[in-house]
Amino acid sequence: MLGLTEDAASGKHERLVTVGSVLHFAKHGDHIWGSGINGKVARPLRVKGGELTIHAVRGPRTRRYLMDHGHDVPSIYGDPALLISHVDERFRLAGAEKQRQLLVVPNLNDMPRYRSHPHAISPLADPLEVARLISSSEFVVGSSLHAMVLADLFGVPCRPLMSAYENNFKYDDYYLGTGRELPEFARDVEHAIRLGGIDGLVFRPEPILRAFPHELFRAGGERTSEFTPGPIE
Repeated sequence: MLGLTEDAASGKHERLVTVGSVLHFAKHGDHIWGSGINGKVARPLRVKGGELTIHAVRGPRTRRYLMDHGHDVPSIYGDPALLISHVDERFRLAGAEKQRQLLVVPNLNDMPRYRSHPHAISPLADPLEVARLISSSEFVVGSSLHAMVLADLFGVPCRPLMSAYENNFKYDDYYLGTGRELPEFARDVEHAIRLGGIDGLVFRPEPILRAFPHELFRAGGERTSEFTPGPIE
């Protein structure tokens, strides 16, 4: 996701690059908070060292890539989607009553493979509805990274599926960024059921919350802001 702010006094534009594997969209002068490298993009970074202000990244693999290309990167990790219930009370769904045993959420590019699966939903459905379905499931399986993030957030057992199209970089980056070992990815839904859920999430939101660049969004009408979504993962 990209956020654009404009200082009403100076007319200066500054962008916040955040949720998702969107660092290939970053431009000189952008601020980075929790986003990550997209491992399947031929040129995942288009700026030189020193041209970004980096407050936090999704995980250590993104940090290593950025540092290897001359950027100063703090060791503050986390996918900002883990904070969604902090900013929107509609997503405070942890502990929801269970209404289904299994939910399958493929990555958009994997949808054709799972379209006919009786427990599959599209990652393009309304985000709140997807979140409700995840929170009310006993077990979630998927190649959608953010389905795994939401399952983690809501305390729902989950297992990542191998994707036929997505590079493992973003998944590994996320799991390592939450302090866990890399999980075994399931070959298919039946394999995921046999493997069961991965280790649960223990997440402290304070570091990434403290790292948020509040100065870009000063109160009092001094700045205006506009957000545009990045690609769905």
